[in-house]
Amino acid sequence: MSTDSSTHAPTVALALFTPFIRMVERAAPDRYELGRVEVDALLDRWGLTAAQLEADPMVRLPYDLALALHELFVELFDDPSAPVRAGAHLEAGDYLLIEYVCSTCATVRDSIECLGEYYPLLIDAEYELVINGDLAEVRFRLAPELAAPPSFLEFAQASNQRMAMLHLDPAYAQLPVEVRFAHPKPAYAAVFEELFPCPVRFDCEHTATLFPASMLAAPMIKADPTLHMLLRDFARQQMDALPRLNAFPRTVRDAIAKSLPDGASLEEIAAGLGMGTSSLQARLRQHGMNYKALLEDVRRDQVKRLLRDPELSISEIAYRVGFAHPPALHRACKRWFGAAPSEYRASFKVTTRTGFWRGSR
Repeated sequence: MSTDSSTHAPTVALALFTPFIRMVERAAPDRYELGRVEVDALLDRWGLTAAQLEADPMVRLPYDLALALHELFVELFDDPSAPVRAGAHLEAGDYLLIEYVCSTCATVRDSIECLGEYYPLLIDAEYELVINGDLAEVRFRLAPELAAPPSFLEFAQASNQRMAMLHLDPAYAQLPVEVRFAHPKPAYAAVFEELFPCPVRFDCEHTATLFPASMLAAPMIKADPTLHMLLRDFARQQMDALPRLNAFPRTVRDAIAKSLPDGASLEEIAAGLGMGTSSLQARLRQHGMNYKALLEDVRRDQVKRLLRDPELSISEIAYRVGFAHPPALHRACKRWFGAAPSEYRASFKVTTRTGFWRGSR
C-alpha cells in the first residue's frame, strides 16, 4: 500500500524524544518519576503504554501527542529554554536510521541533501540547502500543516546543528557564521549565546544556519559508500512504510494479523485489546485511520506474502486471511494487484542468473 500523506495524520519518530528523556534522567532525577507518571497518563489517553514504545523504537507517535509530550517536558523543568538545551546535547546515535544514513555520506553537502530527503523519518519537515557566494545556508521548516511552539523549532535547530558537528571531520570543521530563527526573540534569548558558537538572530525570513560554503566539501568521519547504499535502501523502505509504523495502529495491525483466519472482526479485536469498538475506532481516527481500511491493508500484505510460498494452495491462502471462499480472494487480488492470485504468484518467479551471480540467492 503506497503512502498518501493526505489520508494519514502526521506523525513523529519516537527517537526524536531521546535527548529529552536523557536530560530529565541526568538534570532532573527528582522529577523523573513524576514525569513517568504523567507520561503514562498521557499515553493512556492515546491507547498506548510506555512498555510498547520501549519495545519498538521504530514506532511513530501522532503529531498532537508529540506536541503534548514536548509541553510536558517544558513543564517538568518549568523552563521554556529546556528544549533548545536538550537539542544542543544530542548524542551520537540518538536519531537512529536517519542519523546513520546521513553520517555515512561522503561529504557535508551529501549529508545535508540526504537529511533533506529523509527528514520525514523524524518529522514532516523540509531541510533545504541554499548557496549564496561564499556562504551556505541550510533552511529548516516544518510542513505547513504542522503548527508548533517556537521552543519546538529551537530544539530542531539545535539538534540538527549538533548532529552535523558530531559526524564532521574536526580537521575541516568551521564555526557557523550565524543561526537564524523566524520567530520573535524569546525572553530566554541569553541561553542561545551559551549553546551556539556564533551570533543568533530572530524575526528572520527563515529558520536557518549559515556557514562557509567551503565546508560543503568537507568529508564525514564515518563516510562509507557501501554501508551508505544499504542504509539508503532501508531508509527508502521506511519512508514508504511510515503510516504503518504508527504506534497504536501497529498494535491493532498485529492483533488483526493473528486473528485473520477467524475473520478479525472489529468486535473481536477490540475485546482482545481491552476496549470497546467505539473506543478503538476513535483512537484509530486520531491517527487518520479507520478499522475497515486497516483490515484491508493487513489482509493485502498477508496475501502478498503467502502467495510467495508455492507450497500453499489458493484455498489455504484464502482461509488464512479470513476469506470464506477462494472466489473472494480472487476478487480481492484483482482489486489490489490487477491480477488473479495465480497470475500474481507467477510474477514472483526468479529469472535464471548468469555470470558472477549464478547460483547466489
